[in-house]
Amino acid sequence: MKDRRGWIAKNSASCAVFVVVLVAGLLSTTLPGSAAGQSVKGWQPPVTLSRSTVPHFDVAMVGRGRAAATWYTSRFVHVARRLPGGRWIGHRFRVNIPSSQASGPWVAMNSRAGVIVVFQSGDSLWVVRRPAGGSWHLPHRLFTAGFSTEVAVTLDVHGAATVFVGEFDPNSEIERMFVLRGVPGRGWNRPKPLGFGIDPNAVVGPNGAVTLAWWADCTGCGIRIATHLPHHGWSKPRNALPVGAQPPSDLAVDDRGRVYLANVSGGVLVATRPGGRWHTERQVNGTFDDPRVAAAGDGRAVVTFVRGEKVMATVRTRGGTWTRAHRIRGVLRPAWPSITRHGHAALSAQTSGQPAAVGIAVFTPRGGWTRLQRLFRGRAPRVLAGPLAGALVFFRSKGADLRGLRVSFRRRL
Repeated sequence: MKDRRGWIAKNSASCAVFVVVLVAGLLSTTLPGSAAGQSVKGWQPPVTLSRSTVPHFDVAMVGRGRAAATWYTSRFVHVARRLPGGRWIGHRFRVNIPSSQASGPWVAMNSRAGVIVVFQSGDSLWVVRRPAGGSWHLPHRLFTAGFSTEVAVTLDVHGAATVFVGEFDPNSEIERMFVLRGVPGRGWNRPKPLGFGIDPNAVVGPNGAVTLAWWADCTGCGIRIATHLPHHGWSKPRNALPVGAQPPSDLAVDDRGRVYLANVSGGVLVATRPGGRWHTERQVNGTFDDPRVAAAGDGRAVVTFVRGEKVMATVRTRGGTWTRAHRIRGVLRPAWPSITRHGHAALSAQTSGQPAAVGIAVFTPRGGWTRLQRLFRGRAPRVLAGPLAGALVFFRSKGADLRGLRVSFRRRL
């Protein structure tokens, strides 16, 4: 154990006492019981990050193979960081509330390898961060959330964080939207209300501009957009799609600051700059669900969606045109896309049939989509591509009980 610090905070709202313990240790393939074996189709032997039940996990990746993953186990929030050499460093924060009464956690990372994690314990929303080149800060309570929450979080290159919160009231079945900003040296501002709605999404561009998207439940509303530009504050929320557009949506931003919105009602919309005018680039005909979008480089993007039970994917090329929707066969919904700045894309999904396995399909600008690659036994895979070439795939290692979290790395897609 390299570091151990304790911190006790009293929650005045519920009189519950939280004990948060920071533990740093090395996670690697040499851990007892972690998988040893050979590479599979270029993917390295998986590293076991957790053997416990993992109800939810979130991941982020930046350049040089640096990444972060966070998840809950019983009474702990865990964070694992991947260093450029491939080692995993683990940290955990202990809270005296069972994970069944918690939601999240959610993680964001910036290009300098700063990390921020947001999680809910009981009736409070907490944040803990590690600045680039620094050590973990003590957990900070953002505000008291009376009910369960869903969160989107961003972290820009200068360490400014945005936490976009949907607070759900199960009694009234209403979700209220809030946004908070935290700037190094200036602390966190008060929650800014954005009205009623669901499905919060947030991205931050290379210049620090933040874009929020959500579905607002109000007269004349639909899919709403708000932007925070450096030194200008928040814009007034406005509709990105015609009135009546429905959730879900997903957001992404490329290295030039173009923002991409994938929505079940409007296909793929692109803003040429944050706060700029939206225009539809790719209209998907018919009904579909589970839209997900990833972007990188100068105008590279990939979108996955589900039509019926068919998993489909379309890729934006450098010239701004979109490929024909391609069906990925042999996988179950949902699918997770990712893309490099050179236009190499990957899609991860659980394979159909038994035993369940991690399925990966790769797109290259010259060769198009490959056939599905069946990698390791596992469920719920999520692939992340680095800005240049490397890629990680995270997955649960065991069956329907959600036990175990593992990750594998590949140097090139």
